[in-house]
Order: sequence, then structure tokens, then C-alpha cells
Amino acid sequence: MTKTTKPSAKHRALGILAGSWSTQGTIRASGNAAASEMRAIDRYEWLPGDFFLLHKVDALIGGEASQSIEVIGYDAEKGCYVSRSYDDRGACDGFTARLENRVWEVDGAKVRFRGAFDTKGAVLAGTWEQLGDAHQWEPWMDIELRKVT
Repeated sequence: MTKTTKPSAKHRALGILAGSWSTQGTIRASGNAAASEMRAIDRYEWLPGDFFLLHKVDALIGGEASQSIEVIGYDAEKGCYVSRSYDDRGACDGFTARLENRVWEVDGAKVRFRGAFDTKGAVLAGTWEQLGDAHQWEPWMDIELRKVT
């Protein structure tokens, strides 16, 4: 990523995520697996310098605890947001993302998210999709984040 001396407008736009969010969602039924619920607390906080957001997740997914962290920043050379996440099961994933007109899109190798913020920036709702066996995107989880602070 290109090094700059102060955060750009693209960096500052990530501020819409800053704060604590109460997250609820439904994981869709797939194959032999029944639909299940997920609940989480998502916390986004600026790292010193205000170039990167630290995203901490504490979740119950289908009744199973899951924790992860993610660091999100803006890459001017690529013209998009980039992130890397790490979870309590040893997974490490990289993503690119776009934020335009309150639409938030995240793309990974095997999962992607399409969602939008409400006009007040207090609710983010959308759908996570997984890349299926036939190499087509399939709906996986519908979520709604509500800003708490």
C-alpha cells in the first residue's frame, strides 16, 4: 500500500464502521445442514494515525463460539479497501472491499458480502455468499448490524 502522511477521504469514509455493533443473522440451510442463527458483537476502532480500522468479532454461530480480528485500510494503488482477518481456528483470509453511496461490498477468494448502510449509518444489512462446488456464488448468511455506540 502507498504510504501517506495523513488519512485521505477514503480512509475517513471507513469511519461509518467505527463503534460497536450488535449483529444478528441467519445462516441458510444447505445440503444436510438446517438453517441456524448467529449473533455477534462487532467492534471497529481506529488504530493510531487513523489509517486503519481494527475489527474485533465475538460471535455465536449456530451455537458455537467464534472470535476473530481484522485490519482494514485503503490501498490507493489498487483503488480499494484491503483487509486481512485472523480467527480462533487458525484461518487467515485476505479481502478487498468498496464503499460507495453507502453500499459496502467485500470480496474474498471463497466468500463475499453485499450490503448497504441505512441513511443514518446506524444499520448495515446484507448477505454473505460462498463460492459453491459449481464455482457459482450461493447465498450463505443474511446479517444485520445495528450500531450500539
